[in-house]
Parts: sequence; C-alpha cells; structure tokens
Amino acid sequence: MLERFEWLQLPASQTASGEGSVQRLGQGGLTGPPSGVGLATACVRPSEPAQAEACVLPPRVETVPLGGNWPLESTQVFLLRRRLEQLQRISGFERLVCLDACRIDPHPHQHQAALRVLRDMRGRALLADEVGLGKTIEAGLVLKELVVRGLAHRLLVLAPASLTLQWQEELSLKFDETFHVVKHPDDWTQGRLIASLELARQPRHQASALAQAFDLVIVDEAHKLKTRTTQSHRFVSRLNTRFLLLLTATPVMNDLTELYALVNLLVEGGLGTPREFEARHMDASDPRLPLQEDVLRARLASVMVRHRRGAVGVCLPPRRAAIYHLQMPPAERRLYLGLTAYIRQELAAHPGQGQLRLLLGVLQRGLTSTPAAVAATLGKLRADSTLDPASRSRLADFQAQASELLGSRKLEAVGELLESHCPGKVLIFTEFRRSQTVLAEYLAKRGLEVVLFHGSLDAAARQAAVTRFREAARVMISTESGQEGLNLQFCQTLINFDLPWNPMRVEQRIGRLHRLGQTRPVTIINLCYQETIEAAVLDLLVSKIRLFELVVGELDVILGESEGVHHIEAWLQQAWSQSSDDQDFARSVEALGEAVRRARGRYDEICRAGEALSRVAESTGVP
Repeated sequence: MLERFEWLQLPASQTASGEGSVQRLGQGGLTGPPSGVGLATACVRPSEPAQAEACVLPPRVETVPLGGNWPLESTQVFLLRRRLEQLQRISGFERLVCLDACRIDPHPHQHQAALRVLRDMRGRALLADEVGLGKTIEAGLVLKELVVRGLAHRLLVLAPASLTLQWQEELSLKFDETFHVVKHPDDWTQGRLIASLELARQPRHQASALAQAFDLVIVDEAHKLKTRTTQSHRFVSRLNTRFLLLLTATPVMNDLTELYALVNLLVEGGLGTPREFEARHMDASDPRLPLQEDVLRARLASVMVRHRRGAVGVCLPPRRAAIYHLQMPPAERRLYLGLTAYIRQELAAHPGQGQLRLLLGVLQRGLTSTPAAVAATLGKLRADSTLDPASRSRLADFQAQASELLGSRKLEAVGELLESHCPGKVLIFTEFRRSQTVLAEYLAKRGLEVVLFHGSLDAAARQAAVTRFREAARVMISTESGQEGLNLQFCQTLINFDLPWNPMRVEQRIGRLHRLGQTRPVTIINLCYQETIEAAVLDLLVSKIRLFELVVGELDVILGESEGVHHIEAWLQQAWSQSSDDQDFARSVEALGEAVRRARGRYDEICRAGEALSRVAESTGVP
C-alpha cells in the first residue's frame, strides 16, 4: 500500500452530532485539504460589556520602610489606605474585587456566572455550562473572591484522580493559590486540599474528611453524584461546608431525578420530595424532559448556572485533522514482526506477572515509535530477574537489531511536514523519552530550534520551556507529562508522533491547543504506520469514536455511556494480548467500536435532553 496523506472531513460545527466522513487524497504526498473544507474564519470573542469600576491602584507606590515613620507627603500611601477602607466596606457582590489578583482574563459569561453564584446563590450552586466553556475558571473566580474577601479559608476540591494534579496546577498558575493533594489521612487537617472522590470516601480517609469544617467545597465531574444511594453522594452530603459548587456539563444523563439529586445537595428539599418532583416536573413519556418549564425555571433560578456555546457567543475556531499513512522500511518491519510474535509468546507464558506484562505493552507501543525507544525498553526488560536465560538471549538479539537502526521513517515524515506543510509553531507529542531525544537531534541537525518538555522538569523549568517555545523555538516536543495543564493557544499545529491507546490522553493533547483563547484554526496530524496495531487503534479513534470531531471534554461523557469499556486502554491491552495476530486484534477493535458507536447514540440523546434543560436554565436572570 502506497504512502498517502488523508484529510479527515470534519463537520463544520465541530459538534458531537456531526457526521464526519473520510476523504482519501492523492498517492505519495500532501495535496492540501479537500475541496470545500477550507479554514473558516476564527471565532472572535465579543467585546466585554462595561463592568463596574475595578480595583485600580495608583500608578506608582513609593516604598515605605516597615517600622519607620510614614512621610506626610506620601500621597500614594494615603490613596492605598483609602482604597483599603473602601474595599473593607463592600458587603454585597455587585462586582468582583479579585480580578487584579488573578492571572486570567475571564470571558463575560464566566465573570457573570461567578457574580450570580456569589450574589444570588449564596455560594451554593450547580455550574452546568456545556463542555468547553470553562466551568473550572468560574469555580476558581468564586473561590478567589471568597478568599480575597476573607470569607473562605479552609478549601477542598474533589475531582477525579486523573485531574487532581491539573486542578493543583490551574489554581496555582491562574489564581495564585497553593493547594495540597491529599495522599494520607493526616493530610485532612491542612487548610487547602485537593482529593479524588474515590480516595476521600475510603473508610480510612472518610472519617478524617468528615471531621473537618470547610468554608468551600468544589466537586468536579459532579454527575458522579447523580444517584442519591451511592457512596459518593452520601459522602458529599455529609461534608460540613458553608459554600458548595458542583461542576458538570451533563446534569441529566438518564432522567431528571439526577438533577434532583444534585440540587438536593445544594439546598435540601429545595425541589420538594423525590415523589413531588417526579409528579410536578418529569414528562412520563421521556423522563429526561421537564414538564412546566416555567415552574422549574423559577425553582432553578437560585441554584443553577448553564450556558450554551452558541448562546454566549463563545466558540472555538475550526479544527482540521489528517492521517499521514506511512510504510515501515523493511528493516523496521522485520523488527516489528519478530518482536510482536515474541511479545505474544511471553504474554501467554506469563499470565500473572503484572510488571512484565506492563513492560511488554510498552514495548509493543514503542514498535511504532522509533527503534531507539524499542532498544531502551528492551534494556529494561533484560534486567527483569524473572526471565529465563533463553528469553534474555532473544532480547539481546532484538536489542542489537534495534540499535543498528539509526533512522526512522517517522523522523523523516516530521522533517517533511515542518519543511513544507506546517508553518508557524508546532507541538509534537510522543510517549517515549528516547523518541523525544532522537527526534530533537534530528530536527536540530536540520537547523530548527527545539524545546523539550517532559516529566523530569520542575515547575520553574516547565515554565521556562513554555516561555522559550512561545518566544523563540519553533518546535516543542513533549512526552505525556505535557498532556495536562499546558496552555499553548499561541501554537496551532499538533503532530501525534505516536499514539497512546487511551483516547482520553489523545483528547488531552488536542486540548493544549484547541481551547478557549485559541483564535486560529488548529491542525492535528497523526503519523501512522500501515498494517500495524497502531493503525487499528487509530481507525477506532477516527471511525467509531470520531475523536477529532469532539469538543474537548465530551469524550469522557461518551465513554461513561459505553457498555463496560470506559477504560479503553485496559480493554485494548487485553484484546491485544489475547489475539493471535494483527488481523485478529483488528476484529476485536471492530467489536469495541460498535459498543462505542452505541454510546455515541446515547450521548446524542443526552445532548437533546441538555437542550431542553438549557431552555429552562438560560432565562434565570443572567445580569
């Protein structure tokens, strides 16, 4: 099969309901986007409405020695003292006084949401904006405002385990607030905490958590509290907190009783008893749809904020995606086939050895990255004491074979793209440090300035790498550590050098560029070796999950609706280990794809229910 560059025809709206199709172009090179799929004009953020006077300091403040006499002529000090007295007299929430202490420029709907929560909802609210509108920013503004006004000191964020570090970094970088991630029961006595809901409800942690009195609790992915009988819901309902924020883009997934469960956490009995709520507000023909929308609207006015992307005038610029189908050179192909056969033999021979199976999985993914990555992983495998001498000997032969392969077709493909088809700054993702190194060396020899981003960098070095990428370097090469927490809206091209088997991680890569604040079209290019396991996984992402059409954040909801395959990476690992060859694995992936396709259908139904809920919520008094 000849090499080819394939643009994926994405729906113009970039919504989950779009039916994307694939158009195959030309043989042997890049031919540009398909006819009629040009780059649309980027959405321009509307000008912000006039706001109340901000807290403006004098243009220059002279330094006054502590403990000394203040000079009478220091008018700057007088103005500061007067401003302090003015702020101390503010009792209502007619404006946010925290904005000068934040490192963000909030969108109007985020600013308005924070004001509504503080002024009209008394700090207890369901933030239910659609995916991609920045509920985290809204929650951060509420948190910072309460802190600045001295109304909140003990703070807790409950989030999925995979997002705890992201919350920690976002609160630090955007709101200058330092939080500690809970790991041990003794940590609960600290003042500002982030914990996973799964950890917090464990018996050895739950007692310590429930013994604390918090000023503010934020629960991310709050749809996990949608059932009142679950441990998570019961745990949150027992927390001692004055202010409570629940964040979810999908407050209704199956029926309106889920909305009732969330609202009841905020205002117990605010929607009546469960039986009363069902009788008054649920459509018997479709329990996702509300009856008497005006009545429900009045009841939700003091507890829920929901914005739609179209209604608030905030939309992301268009996205285009492509696959660069590559042929493995003969030497790489021999290494791939030989090691794949060996890995399957070892998996069958060692079914209970978790660490060995983990390394074998890493080795398999490395086969479609670079020979250097393969050689590095083989070195780690050879150090495994559980392997017999015969296996170590075979691994040594494979390692020697990999070490002799100095180049890689994927390295050449990146060079081609950067030279002729990807203007401007480019972010490249790889799973492997060795691939990162050899790719950086290859590009440096071609005269390109490259910056590396990986997990070994401390916070200062990470920030320095981003700054260098923004100001000087044309290319940043990142490992998986760059998937979360990075804001790179100044870049508009992403190259997936190799693909993880977890689609959530692919989505996180895209989210570094295609997010609020991006003003230009974003291009995603996936390098893929034909007739490999990587090709089967990429087909799943493109054809069944339709990943590149989704707004960042929607995938988690879709996978939550799938039938027992929420953890796709583990499912793929098992299917691959049990398959006899690549064709057998491809058939298993096809079956998985059908389950995901059905989940997409359920998600579309959830979106339709969300439209009805938006009609109820969007007229609840936005200032």
